[in-house]
Amino acid sequence: MIGQRFSFLTFIAALLLLIGPHMVSCTGGTSIGSGSGGCDGGGCDDAAGAADPTAGCTGPDFGCSSPTSSDGNGDEVNRQTLVSDHLNGQDLDVADPRLTVAPGAFITGTVDLQSENYGEPNWVAPLAGTWSLGDHRTSFWGIEDWIDTGTQTHQTAVDIQAPFGTGNYFVFFAWGHEIEYSNVMSLTHWDYSGGDVWDDGVDVADWDDSQAQEGIGEGRVYSQYLNADGTYGWRYIPGTAVRIEVAEVE
Repeated sequence: MIGQRFSFLTFIAALLLLIGPHMVSCTGGTSIGSGSGGCDGGGCDDAAGAADPTAGCTGPDFGCSSPTSSDGNGDEVNRQTLVSDHLNGQDLDVADPRLTVAPGAFITGTVDLQSENYGEPNWVAPLAGTWSLGDHRTSFWGIEDWIDTGTQTHQTAVDIQAPFGTGNYFVFFAWGHEIEYSNVMSLTHWDYSGGDVWDDGVDVADWDDSQAQEGIGEGRVYSQYLNADGTYGWRYIPGTAVRIEVAEVE
């Protein structure tokens, strides 16, 4: 009996040593909570420490305040890509979408987008667009307040006016597992106690040329983001862009 008990306890101890290091393992985020296997700001492992390729985690039980999907290597699998751009009577190349207009010109037309959402069906996912010019709080517009999981297509109208000064600008499109359009556009976690934080250099409208190109090429942008605890971190945001070149047109 003593020998059997010793063997059983030895087995349990060995099992804990095997599992223990993985219980708080993290793919792409910071481990929070002993034994949770959860991450804040990145993909989550399941309770056994194995990467969950479809959902990343199942919610608060695994310590994730804002679930994001992971492919198991810490890279986000959610995407937002351009399908077609028809602006000012021109069909733009989705691989290099750019429109040249005169200062003060109006920009109108439609953009077709494709989203790939690997989150759970009960995770709210607003999709919105924004102009990189003007007040970030008012320059965005909602496209869909809750995109479905899987691969979906969306169409949005564009109706903006170019500035009277020359330069390069962008129209960005992005979505995320947040509650409101403003959470996505300000890149502020929906549960941050201070509410949406704007003009901190971490708004979708603040993305620079290299981030715009990343979104056009990959359908996602590696961006800073304000977490629920008030800290800033980096994560992939499903997003893409159209370049607007304002120049004197002869």
